[in-house]
Amino acid sequence: MNNRLIIIATCTLALIGLLLYVKDSYYSTQIFQNLCQTPDITSDGVNYRKDQISDEHSFLRVSQQYRTDKVTTHHYEVLYEKYIRKYVGSNLHILEIGLGCGMDYGAGASAHVWRQYLGPQANIYFLEFNRACGEAWHKAHNPKLNITMFYGSQDDVAVLNNITSTKGKFDVIVDDGGHTMNQQITSFNHLLPKVQSGGIYVIEDLLTSYIDV
Repeated sequence: MNNRLIIIATCTLALIGLLLYVKDSYYSTQIFQNLCQTPDITSDGVNYRKDQISDEHSFLRVSQQYRTDKVTTHHYEVLYEKYIRKYVGSNLHILEIGLGCGMDYGAGASAHVWRQYLGPQANIYFLEFNRACGEAWHKAHNPKLNITMFYGSQDDVAVLNNITSTKGKFDVIVDDGGHTMNQQITSFNHLLPKVQSGGIYVIEDLLTSYIDV
């Protein structure tokens, strides 16, 4: 198995980090070497942000509707559009850790984004620590969004095993959960083997890995 790790430090004002693990694929760590000088353009010469501005179906335009910090604060649209676009319209299985119950703009922004961006065939799952918040949100929005929820801590191995034993493998996993290093490492170690060959594992907000636990 030929796995390579890509670490990408995005050059937003907040200096937020993002890590992508592209399973069974090789991408040079230089692929984003120009990101800090020209953050709109990746090293393949494509201006992903400019192209998204005029495309109402792009990750950027869809995300702006729901005010998710994936595009308002962190500007991850360049990377998500590049790597996730291929799944639009497919029946992929995507798991995101963190429904956003602690965000000032409210829970579920990413859930709305994934459903609208990926389309009705996508199988979308969320793991949320705050069960009361998650269940209330799910009751209000699930008839429209068709999201599967799991509850518990992302560093609880029993919780992670329950997810993988129930749903098997995923095409994409996004860790936007508690952000502490222990949480990220535990989730990564237990969920990475459940990523399909050629799939993607994303860890957002690497800067917060250094929060004391």
